[in-house]
Amino acid sequence: MATVSGPRKGLTSPLPVPAGAAGRFLVGLSWAPKEEGPKIRPAIPPLKDEQGHYDTFYFFKLPWFLLRAAVMGVVSIVAPALRRHGIGVSREGRPKNPDPHDLDLFCYILDHDMQVLQLVGPKNAELIDPGKKIYHSGENQTGRDATDAEQIFLETRGLPPEYHYFFFVVKSANRNTMGDIPDGNVRLADSAANANLLQNLMTERAAPPGNSFGYVFCSVFRDGDGWSFRNIDSFAGKEVDWHLLLQALDLQKGLA
Repeated sequence: MATVSGPRKGLTSPLPVPAGAAGRFLVGLSWAPKEEGPKIRPAIPPLKDEQGHYDTFYFFKLPWFLLRAAVMGVVSIVAPALRRHGIGVSREGRPKNPDPHDLDLFCYILDHDMQVLQLVGPKNAELIDPGKKIYHSGENQTGRDATDAEQIFLETRGLPPEYHYFFFVVKSANRNTMGDIPDGNVRLADSAANANLLQNLMTERAAPPGNSFGYVFCSVFRDGDGWSFRNIDSFAGKEVDWHLLLQALDLQKGLA
């Protein structure tokens, strides 16, 4: 199942306000980096062997090594352009995807009427909200950095009163679908204690939908004088109207 800890998909739970003056919690994202295949580096053969003897046929072999190095150099330049046009294919006949594994973490901030007010994300212009209470750790393309590759922090005390809903969303940064990226892990935690309140493995289920380029993790929202959160655990396509999607997901709160 996708949920490692916390309420199951669709369920809501109270969110204990973390200790400390800011009452801060975090959402963290990590994934497995793409393993690169072995790199073949052309090398000029040595003139002498390990015993110090000259290679009698060295100058006969040298032109072939130089030709091989030249061909490999041309291939390394042309191959990316061929892949972009879908010419390179895998052994299974599928187009090769040279893109690295790269996910991005976002927070959509909505008012009580479910209108989007702000977006916090990994781009420089999105790193922090105007109220300076929700902020992103910054772009990470490797997938692993201690516990999380990317984090978003939310300070519950001193938030602008119009901030009511916070939806945490993961998006693929390139042509990889969510199913292409192994070990996708996202968690909601108390920032002070680093204790997980909710943890989902995005690729733990049999397989995410083949056209899924986004994932809605959870929502955090004001609940009377306190806070609650809901495990949404829902995949999304590539061309998405996020405003409409988040509104639709919120309407499903009583259907779980």
